[in-house]
Amino acid sequence: MFERFFVNDDGTLLDRTIEWSNPYTSTGAWDCKSYLYVSSYLPFDHKYIDITTANDQAGTLTVEIWYNSQWVDAVDILDDTKSSGKSFAKSGIISFHPDKLKGWDIEDDTDNITELSTKSIYNVYWMRFGIGASSDSACVINHIGHKFCDDYELYAYYPMLNNSAIKTQFKAGKTDWVDQQISASKNIINDLINRNVIKSKDQIFNSKNLVAPCVHKTAELIFAGMGSAFRDDKAEAKRSYDESMIGSVFNVDVTQDGTQDRIECNIDYTMMSR
Repeated sequence: MFERFFVNDDGTLLDRTIEWSNPYTSTGAWDCKSYLYVSSYLPFDHKYIDITTANDQAGTLTVEIWYNSQWVDAVDILDDTKSSGKSFAKSGIISFHPDKLKGWDIEDDTDNITELSTKSIYNVYWMRFGIGASSDSACVINHIGHKFCDDYELYAYYPMLNNSAIKTQFKAGKTDWVDQQISASKNIINDLINRNVIKSKDQIFNSKNLVAPCVHKTAELIFAGMGSAFRDDKAEAKRSYDESMIGSVFNVDVTQDGTQDRIECNIDYTMMSR
C-alpha cells in the first residue's frame, strides 16, 4: 500500500491508515500537538479532510514535504479546514505547492526518516501536516482523500435532493450527501485511471474541474439507492456524467513531479462515453 497515514502521539507513532483510508469504517483521533504524516505513490497538491470532531486547540498549520533528506516548507497553502482561526476544525480541502527551487523526493526506506524509522515502508513520497497545539485536541478524523463537489453544488443541479426525508431514507439522522460525494469522487478517479488519463489519484490537481462530473455521479448514486421509481432520473444523471467527462480539461500532473505548468493545464482529453 502506497498511501499510509501516521500520527505522533506523545512520542508514540500511531498508524491511522485503516481508519482514514476508508470513510465508511471507524474514525481516528489526532491530538494536533505533533505531526500527521502522509505517504503517496506520486506527489500531490491537496487532500480533502473529513472531520468528525473539530480541533479545539489553537496552533499554526504547517505543511512540509520530504525533499533532499529533510522536511521543507510547502508554499501557497490554502486551508479550507479552518474555522474560528483553528485548522482541522471543519471538513475541507488543504492545498499547497512545493517551493519552486525544491520539490519532492521519493524515499526508498523510512529508516532514513527519523520519526518514521520504526516502520519499513519503501519507495514512496512523504509529506506532513502540523499544528503544534499545546494541549491535546479533541480532533477526530473520518477520512483523508478526495471529494470533488459539495451539497451546494449538488443542489444547484438537483434541487429535489435538498430534502431531509430523502436523506433519512438512506440513514437515520443523515443531514448531507458527503458519503455519496466521496464515493462519486472515487468512481471518477477509477474512471480516469481506466481511461488512461492518470496513473494515480495523486495526479489530480485542480479538483474544481471535476465538480460537474462529481455532481452528476453523486446524483446517479443517490437515485440508484432510491429504487425503480427513480430509474429514469438515474439514467439521466448517468448521461449527464458521461457528457461532462467528454472533451474536458482535467488539469492533471502529467509529468508526475508535483507541479503543473501551463501546457499541462491545457491538455484536452477527448473521452468516449460508455
